[in-house]
Amino acid sequence: MSTIKSSAENLTLNADGANNDVIIQSNGSTKVTVDGQNSRVGIGVTVPDSNLHVHGTGTLLSSDSYFVAQIQTDRNDNGSSDDAILQFVNGSGKTVKGEIRWDESSNTFELGHGDNQGHLVIASGGDVTVGSGNLVIGTAGKGIDFSATSGSGTSEVLDDYEEGTWTPAPIAGTATVTGTYTKIGNQVTVEGSMTDFSNITSTSTNNIYGLPFTNGATTGTCSINLSYVTLDSGYTSVVGYVYPSNTILRIYQNGSNKVQSIVNQDSFTSTSSTILRFSATYSIA
Repeated sequence: MSTIKSSAENLTLNADGANNDVIIQSNGSTKVTVDGQNSRVGIGVTVPDSNLHVHGTGTLLSSDSYFVAQIQTDRNDNGSSDDAILQFVNGSGKTVKGEIRWDESSNTFELGHGDNQGHLVIASGGDVTVGSGNLVIGTAGKGIDFSATSGSGTSEVLDDYEEGTWTPAPIAGTATVTGTYTKIGNQVTVEGSMTDFSNITSTSTNNIYGLPFTNGATTGTCSINLSYVTLDSGYTSVVGYVYPSNTILRIYQNGSNKVQSIVNQDSFTSTSSTILRFSATYSIA
């Protein structure tokens, strides 16, 4: 026999029998179903397919979009900047294992994993395991693993991105200089220009100092564009090299049947028309 009973502050709705359901209706239509056989709760659905099954009915933006659920802050009730939080907690220690949060104070939506050694997996195709996800965040520490393979190690994790400016420095004389860089992981791409050269009389090697990061063990190549620069006889083009274990870019000249040689400072004409533009990509240690 089904009963409704009250004991102290508790109200119990009991559908007596192992497989009987508790059903809440309005105007003859079922709104909430508690599936007694499978211990499931359905809202807007009479046969719930999971522990909590919510079926939305109100339209959101179009006939194909529905409100399923809302989590609201109570800022409109008390004027405070409260968070709205959905937490995933383990059953034994009540430790938070994951969290979806709206931070009202910083206007930030956060999706987080509660374990420092865990992963946040974004996947398609129905498989959200670490080994099959399209994007894994947190593999082998901080970073993004685009390979999405379990245990891929730090070599496949993007853990750094940076943009900035730097100041190219010629070995002698003065010039108007600009420099920018982009660092993705351990690869750096620098761009720079030098104009308005003056007092260029040194025959020293034409080095450009001050690269924003020290090059690794491998020499990095770069593209060079020059104007109003006099190359030695028989030389027709230039190329740049970023020296290993250093922050120096050196310019060389090439020519048919000529041995590659260094472009010296005195090759630059002391005029505002002289322009040196370059870009280089290299790896840091």
